[in-house]
Amino acid sequence: IYEVIERKVSHNGSKVIQATEREWLDNATPLREQEFLNGTEMKATFWYMNGKVKETRVDQSVHDPKGVPGSYVERFSDLGILQSAGVFQGQFRPVGVHRYYDEAGKLTNEITYGPDGTKLSTKTFDASGAAKDAAQYYPDGSRKIP
Repeated sequence: IYEVIERKVSHNGSKVIQATEREWLDNATPLREQEFLNGTEMKATFWYMNGKVKETRVDQSVHDPKGVPGSYVERFSDLGILQSAGVFQGQFRPVGVHRYYDEAGKLTNEITYGPDGTKLSTKTFDASGAAKDAAQYYPDGSRKIP
């Protein structure tokens, strides 16, 4: 089942199209809902077939206007537990701080990416949440040795 709703709205002094797309399984379980403004995805939610949220995306202009541009993405396990969070520019370029979590939702590591998607630093955390190991990287991916 698929639905699209489009309407013209005022945005920054001009008329633009705001669209909402929704898709469900035949049993009415949601699969996705996406909101667009003038062709740009502003917000999206995707679900597993078991009904748990799989991924959420929010444009940075809404989530953190002072942060790096892109989409703030959260990914979840099929049990609904947060697995990762961070900003992407396009589908595949991570930028800024990305956090990764274990199956219980505890922070396990953090990777910081530069504006071009290059890994700048990593940090791992122990079971209590305290920082355990850290490393910084040169643009070619080699570690900076202290």
